[in-house]
Amino acid sequence: MTRHLYLRLAVGNIKNNRRFYFPFLLTAILTVACFFIMMSTSQSPTLPGGETTRIVMYLGDIIVALFSVIFLYYTNSFLIKRRKKELGLYNILGLEKRHMAKVLCWETVLSGLIAIGLGLGLGALLDRLMYLLLLNLLRFDVSMTYTFLPRVAILTGALFAAVFLLLLLSNLIQVGRAKPIELLRGGQ
Repeated sequence: MTRHLYLRLAVGNIKNNRRFYFPFLLTAILTVACFFIMMSTSQSPTLPGGETTRIVMYLGDIIVALFSVIFLYYTNSFLIKRRKKELGLYNILGLEKRHMAKVLCWETVLSGLIAIGLGLGLGALLDRLMYLLLLNLLRFDVSMTYTFLPRVAILTGALFAAVFLLLLLSNLIQVGRAKPIELLRGGQ
């Protein structure tokens, strides 16, 4: 019963704060799609150019992963900063911090599922186009064979699930340490 209450609160919060959540979700979806495309290209069995091209692409995977984490952390900090006043009001009205933590957990799970699901879908749609563009830029013969690699989707999903877990922990620490008055002034 109470789990459904927290889920409904989380869905309501996402809907009511859509002007803050939309940029965050859009950023997360595009970040997941970019990482999936980069990883899929580097893992492609038909990638020409030998070992040097593969090494450069693997380094690109690492760099895109690092920038993804930094970028999502930055947009999440913007989101949580805008929501601190609302969370402080919840606290003053009687919602304990452990209850707010459950609501934040559901919000993170929902936003993570949306971002990873839509990001993988968008990445799979644009993957072949980016691969052909890379081959054209490198002046290799362009072939129309497409190979969807499930391990790339699994690795991408696992990476971004871990990122959303880190974002949740960061949010819980910020809200847990703050006093209700600090939360009320947090949006300033």
